[in-house]
Amino acid sequence: MPRRQVALLIAAVAVMSLSGWLVRNYYGPNRSLEETRSLGEDLVLQGRDAEYVRVWQRYVHRHPDEAAAHAALASGLIARERRACAEVSIARALELDSELPQAHYGQGMLHEWPADYAQADRDYAHALSLVDAALAELPDDVHLQRLRCRLLLSLSDTKGASAAAEEGLAAHPDDPWLRLLLASALQVDGRLEESIDECDRVLATRPDAVRACEAKAHALSEMGEDEAAIEALSQALEVSPHCTSALLYRSWLSVQQGDLKSARRDCATAVRTNKQGARGYFVRANLVEGELRAQSASGSGSYLFAWVNYYLQRRRAIKDLERTLELDPWMASAHVDLAQWRSWSGDDGEARMHAQIAVDLYSEKIEARPPTSAAYLWREGAYMVLCDYAAARADAQSALEVADGPGAREAAQMHLDYINEVDPAGAPPTSGAESPAGKEAQEQ
Repeated sequence: MPRRQVALLIAAVAVMSLSGWLVRNYYGPNRSLEETRSLGEDLVLQGRDAEYVRVWQRYVHRHPDEAAAHAALASGLIARERRACAEVSIARALELDSELPQAHYGQGMLHEWPADYAQADRDYAHALSLVDAALAELPDDVHLQRLRCRLLLSLSDTKGASAAAEEGLAAHPDDPWLRLLLASALQVDGRLEESIDECDRVLATRPDAVRACEAKAHALSEMGEDEAAIEALSQALEVSPHCTSALLYRSWLSVQQGDLKSARRDCATAVRTNKQGARGYFVRANLVEGELRAQSASGSGSYLFAWVNYYLQRRRAIKDLERTLELDPWMASAHVDLAQWRSWSGDDGEARMHAQIAVDLYSEKIEARPPTSAAYLWREGAYMVLCDYAAARADAQSALEVADGPGAREAAQMHLDYINEVDPAGAPPTSGAESPAGKEAQEQ
């Protein structure tokens, strides 16, 4: 065979091989919708959200006209904090099937982002009516049962969500997602030990269930057992070392424990893994305060060194918080932190602006959703920047009243004590029977 023909044959084989490699690696195996859904559920359970997104992106490339695939992709994009991309996927899903409950659920989650809770609830309620209609025809469909639980949780109906999860588990006792949804409902209701038991039941059959470890860690932390919570997260990260949510939560808890080295390492990995995620920059900004607190406690270095270090660290924290709000302008907690840093820097105008935004965002959330101790305490921090000590004290007291566990009660009491120290004239009496409010605070 002439050399030219041999060369052309080799080139053709090479092109075909390259094309095969691209198809295999970009589009992945040609799975069915049910196979892709099953794989996706496993990936999310294992905390592998980035892989979940890639699997559904590949499926959508092959099947661009399947509404369920676009809705599934959107849920992964929301978890990865890709709001704009998720909006495109949800819009496409609804264009293809205007009555797809998963798409309306995703649309509700997107409306939660900018604190449009009324519209979110309308989306959830419509999705729930669609699911109920579908379950009337397919009562044992596990995917519909899970979605019903999620929608009830989103509508703050924890009792209904618990009942729906238990009903689903009667038909599917080994389903890890129904059991985790039951654990979530129990946790929101303050039944922390029961929630942990459900997580342990999942882990007994699925030791790779990262989401069960995370849910268990949240419940343990609310009980004031941060070290045990860190152990649960470490178990999760053995399975999925790049799970952003587990990394950031362990980093946050490590700061509370004074383990700044571990906190920095986890946070750096999380930011590197998801550079477009606002939460990573937010946690990194909070590391700065922990580092400064540790340095102050150690008393090391000269006054000049301490001042220069504070100035540099302050700039770092502000930069990370500005990046957080660039990626997620509705993150109320980031507005609180930025307000505090601006206040400490003497930039009162900027500080008050961010504090007021945080107050407005948290007020909307507290009105629309069952208020949590954390929501009250974050709003209290914003009121402190605004020097509205009466409102701050009221929020700290409310946080104490709704606290679900020892950890939350301890945090609320610490905030209340600090407000009374800053504004002693407004503090309630600490002895005697003149003030029922003061007596109630002492009893708690």
